[in-house]
Amino acid sequence: MFFFCFQIPRIKHTIAYIAFNTTINNTINCKIDGFKTIGFRTKRALVINHMFLFFANIVKKSNPQNVSADFFQKKVSQLVYSSPYFLHITKNPTDSNNLVCDFIMSLANEHLKGKCLNDVKKLVEGWVKTSEQFFEIEKESFVLTEEAEQSLFRAILGRTPTQLCRFSSFRSVFRILKNGKLYLNNIMNMNDKTEGAYYDSYLSGPDKNTDVSANMIEYFIMSCSDTKKASDFDMWRLYGNDTKGCCILFSYNKSKSYDFKIFPISYARKDGKHPEVEFINNLVTKALDRGERIVIKRLDEWKLFFKPYEYHNEKEIRILRSYGQNTNGFEEEYFINEQYGIASKSLAFGFNDFPLKLDKIILGPGLPEKEANMAMFEELLRKSITDKKILVSYFDCKPYRV
Repeated sequence: MFFFCFQIPRIKHTIAYIAFNTTINNTINCKIDGFKTIGFRTKRALVINHMFLFFANIVKKSNPQNVSADFFQKKVSQLVYSSPYFLHITKNPTDSNNLVCDFIMSLANEHLKGKCLNDVKKLVEGWVKTSEQFFEIEKESFVLTEEAEQSLFRAILGRTPTQLCRFSSFRSVFRILKNGKLYLNNIMNMNDKTEGAYYDSYLSGPDKNTDVSANMIEYFIMSCSDTKKASDFDMWRLYGNDTKGCCILFSYNKSKSYDFKIFPISYARKDGKHPEVEFINNLVTKALDRGERIVIKRLDEWKLFFKPYEYHNEKEIRILRSYGQNTNGFEEEYFINEQYGIASKSLAFGFNDFPLKLDKIILGPGLPEKEANMAMFEELLRKSITDKKILVSYFDCKPYRV
């Protein structure tokens, strides 16, 4: 287990070969003796760090012209990378797979319940059964592959329904049809300023002010709901411009979703607890038995799929796109969000370049001149979408106020 202790004689021999200065030689011997103790009480990953830092320092202090310094550096690298530990994790990936899977399952059993727990279990059991390499080993970390990240968060967040709806103002929907484009808005320009900070503020506590990180300016979103919400009067009132707006119905085209993250939002419980956030946080902050950590490269993006309990009635399905992923397929547009008075930046996608396809437009019960507006929308749709007819109707429900 403590492989460095068995390598001590060889390392001492190498050092003795090149350390001409008696003082340095004595220092090295003392340090090596110290490594014996470290080897028995510290995780191996930490020992690796100590050894590389120490040896690099010795080489740096040595005469850079000395050929022995280069020999020394190469020799140490050979010793470390030929050690049982490194040979084991590279030649026996199944053991590393099992280690990571056991770690994920222990945290899942600690934090998750119900369907979420069952879906995570099913995913991890599949990784164990197929011995699929779902991570890359970098330094002392197991870095999840992009596919593994997607699969893990699909298990946590749930699957995306095939039919979605989006509430918006009449002006915004007219803009969509007139320009033949669908828009993702920058998350920094949302009316709710806590949008990008909830995940971190939940972990840091309510008394600490958590600012939205600067890199949030790279993230653009569209908020939708399950189509069942299209008949929810509260949704019309809150998100359909107090019933004077519209609701667009979409079908989800998964084949066009490669550069997008499209998932349901995870909401906190009524008591304010958010077990899914705690699970993910422990997954990336706690160390495994051998000292390594799990890394989720796109965690900043996944953080945007968690919200507090007070929004749970929305049943939001969020479409997320990162500006830096792939700059093809969209245009940048700037406009004023008149409803909230915010100067905004959008990513504009043609109807054929977006993973959601228009199926129907419903006009709100509080919208004036319904017949004239329906006729205009139908004309715009005929010009922008030629491969199918998009139905335009109105929500037949009397608002409590107009």
